[in-house]
Amino acid sequence: PKFCRECCCILCKKAVDSTHGGNSYILCEEKHGDNICGHLCHLECAFQIYKAGTLRGVFDLDAEYFCWRCNAKTKLISHVNKLLLASEAIDSDDDVKEKMLNLGINLLRGSEKAAAKELMGRIALAMSKLKPGTNTEDILNVADEVRAHFFRYMLC
Repeated sequence: PKFCRECCCILCKKAVDSTHGGNSYILCEEKHGDNICGHLCHLECAFQIYKAGTLRGVFDLDAEYFCWRCNAKTKLISHVNKLLLASEAIDSDDDVKEKMLNLGINLLRGSEKAAAKELMGRIALAMSKLKPGTNTEDILNVADEVRAHFFRYMLC
């Protein structure tokens, strides 16, 4: 009830926000006959429930989003690049920038794609500029620890 696929996240059912160019969500554009799926999803929601990023196994994602509704995969590199560009366009709010950049790194972490690896390096450099003295290698290692912890938990 009261769910609008054109303005609500398919996972959390909350409205999507167009702030900063609407880069916090993804629209599934998979064609089904003459129509597209059209369901929206917050990138953060998809990452949190393992429907976005790089995951081996059931979904076998490599810097991709798996639509909960139609089972289509969407490449995320262009979306993450938009997150990077949007974070660079924000004038003063370093917390918002950092959140956007962290999401970008998390979505690309572990990808085999050269473009994803190059983009992760650009994001790490942008993050190091936010926090002087931060080592870009430290930034890139954080998401590895989060993923490793999750997989240890799932195996128990």
